[in-house]
Amino acid sequence: MIAVSELTKSFPPAGGLVLDRISFEVPAGQTLAVIGPSGCGKSTLLYILAGLLPPTSGTVAMEGPSGGAAGRPAIILQDFGLFPWKTAAENIALGLKLHGCPAAERRRATVNLLREMGLDGMAHHYPVQLSGGQKQRVAIARALATKPALLLMDEPFSSLDALTREHLQAILLATWRRTGVSYILVTHSVEEAVFLGRCVLVLTDRPTRVKAVIDNPDFGAADARLHDRYFQRVRQVRRAMEG
Repeated sequence: MIAVSELTKSFPPAGGLVLDRISFEVPAGQTLAVIGPSGCGKSTLLYILAGLLPPTSGTVAMEGPSGGAAGRPAIILQDFGLFPWKTAAENIALGLKLHGCPAAERRRATVNLLREMGLDGMAHHYPVQLSGGQKQRVAIARALATKPALLLMDEPFSSLDALTREHLQAILLATWRRTGVSYILVTHSVEEAVFLGRCVLVLTDRPTRVKAVIDNPDFGAADARLHDRYFQRVRQVRRAMEG
């Protein structure tokens, strides 16, 4: 699980206070969607959780498997973050290679992830040869390759068309069912937050505080968008954001 307590981040002098005493928990195997106004600090929060930024005060405690690359958080960025000079297979295997995983094990893991992401036949394609949806599936596979305790996603589907976006949301949900990996998703889409978050964290504008924590017990159904309860939850999140 991950427990965030009284997390504060400021960028003096010009940036000022961005995050103001943010607290929440994500139990092991659960998911959290984070939504709030543009510029409120959602990405800053994610970078702190990933260890890329230090907090000004407060704590981030993570419990999970340890040893090697496993147990560390992995982050997926909005712009995919793929290396253009590496093939899809090389991008996926990069984290394993950096952590000293043997070549045979890297190849086996890469082949499995390519298959699971529906990327059979794309192993030797470079990012420029892939569609946006394919690039994002490579980015997800690369993040999962190291078996992280926590997956962090910064608006991973925002640059994709609506149909591709929904397809990748379904792939992410199927991946969560298969692996049980906890994830935190930053998004501007209320519908996406409700579809992918077991809990939805609504943030205020700066200085950013927790405005609402909305439980989403119907999360996880592949056909959720066909049920009235999904739309009721969407309206609940919208009201929380507007209230």
